[in-house]
Amino acid sequence: YYASVNAGKEILRLDLANQEAQSQLAELLSRADVVLMNFRNDSAQKLGLSIEKLRSNYPHLIIGQIDAFDSSQPGIK
Repeated sequence: YYASVNAGKEILRLDLANQEAQSQLAELLSRADVVLMNFRNDSAQKLGLSIEKLRSNYPHLIIGQIDAFDSSQPGIK
C-alpha cells in the first residue's frame, strides 16, 4: 500500500542549520503549493521559517502547522 500511494515521490532530508540546505529549501518552497510544519513555533522562528515570514516570501503557499503541545498553556512557547 505504501509504495502505491507514494509512487514517484522522493524523500529529502535537510539540515536547516546549514546555509546550503536553506537555499535548497527556498528553491523548493518557490515551486511548492503546500507546506506542513511540525516545528515548535520558537524553533521555526530560529530557522527563519515563521508563518509570517513564509507568507511574506511565498504568498502562493498554503501553510499548515501542527503543534505537539497546546501553545496557549502557561510556560509553553
